[in-house]
Amino acid sequence: MSGAVVEADGQEIVVRASVVVMATGSWLRDWDGTAPGTDAPTIRPAKGVHIALPWLKIRNTSSLTFQVPGQKTPATITRWGDSVLVGTTDTEYTGDLDHVGCTADDADVLLHAVTSSFDTDVSAADIQGSIAGTRPLVARSNAKNTAEIPRSSEVRTDPDGLVSILGGKLTIGRHMGMQGIDAAEKVLGVQRRCRTADTPILGAAGYDEASFTASGGWEDHLAERYGTESRFVSQIMADDPAMREPIVAGQPYLAAEVVYAARHEMAHTVDDVLARRTRLRLFARDASDGAARRVAGLMAPELGWTPQQVDHQVAAYHEAIQTERQLLTTNTEAQA
Repeated sequence: MSGAVVEADGQEIVVRASVVVMATGSWLRDWDGTAPGTDAPTIRPAKGVHIALPWLKIRNTSSLTFQVPGQKTPATITRWGDSVLVGTTDTEYTGDLDHVGCTADDADVLLHAVTSSFDTDVSAADIQGSIAGTRPLVARSNAKNTAEIPRSSEVRTDPDGLVSILGGKLTIGRHMGMQGIDAAEKVLGVQRRCRTADTPILGAAGYDEASFTASGGWEDHLAERYGTESRFVSQIMADDPAMREPIVAGQPYLAAEVVYAARHEMAHTVDDVLARRTRLRLFARDASDGAARRVAGLMAPELGWTPQQVDHQVAAYHEAIQTERQLLTTNTEAQA
């Protein structure tokens, strides 16, 4: 096997490798690059959405599981700071995998479930943000709906040596990674013990939760997010006190975290920071829209952006937020 050709940021990169592991999740649905005589994996994406609501509307003191009317799988409601996260749904998805969003129908299902289970009057106007994605279910049966399909994982190796990781879910992601590496090493003809079970994730080695929690304030916040790596964020703040300012008023994320994300976490868009490295787009969507230019300004010197690139990043984030808002007012989603 010669490797793979990667297209990124308008460039084509040729990667040479003795074995390739394909872990593209739901996007395997649209892939048929298999070698002659090899069947493509059959993936059946299941869409799931979450919405964020003000905690004061629910005031739950613990995470709760409750039934969603008309849905076989239950939903959960979990406190996250001054918000609660409600989800998830489970529906068949046949649309564009690059643009999965929460529609009015999706939100209505969860809002109805909340008002049916709790003494509250939440409505669409209370939604602080939403998130949507798909589960890459392996379609081994003709189940009528995706809720009936197991969330199990599968690793397969094609005759040409391509290793594909199929199905699964976040909670077994590390185990799936171990299975994938074991399969890749078998292709290479080597046998070594996988060390992931004994290897701490970044920031976990030497982490003492009690000592950080006792500190309180931003030190506790950074430790909870970065573990022992929080010292690098703290150094950014020490070098420039302005980096201690929050990105959005009333939210815990600091300007230093934007710089850290660009410098150490491979964030290369404003959306990377506001939607993925932090959760501001989910818990404070409209306020995050107003912070987009400031975030772009913090990222610019780290990534060498020109003023035109800053403008492009801000415009792209504004457009993404506008699309999310519009989708929450419609009951249809663009289909592939």
